[in-house]
Amino acid sequence: MIVATKGDWSALVQGLKTGYLACGQAPVPMAGVKRFRETDGRRLFESLKRYVSSGDFQAIVVIGFDIVLASCDRSEVLGWIDDHLAQEPGTRLVLCGVDAQDVPELNIC
Repeated sequence: MIVATKGDWSALVQGLKTGYLACGQAPVPMAGVKRFRETDGRRLFESLKRYVSSGDFQAIVVIGFDIVLASCDRSEVLGWIDDHLAQEPGTRLVLCGVDAQDVPELNIC
């Protein structure tokens, strides 16, 4: 299951063995522009791949998923998530900092 939220995600993972991922440098809004290092988004995506592939977590919270989409090839990211979560159907992926409309290719519940 994939959930996109800007709100309180803690209830979505309560009682589940959860892995937490966040970008190393938070985006700073400046006149409608977000500033971040692209390497932070790439590192976050690489960490997400390790967490999902490990099978160690029932839920994974990704804070700053919009930075991943801005830093990496969108089709690569969404394709990888779609392929690998199909293999781990019990894993709940919570994407924070992005609207559900931003990732319509994923089956967001």
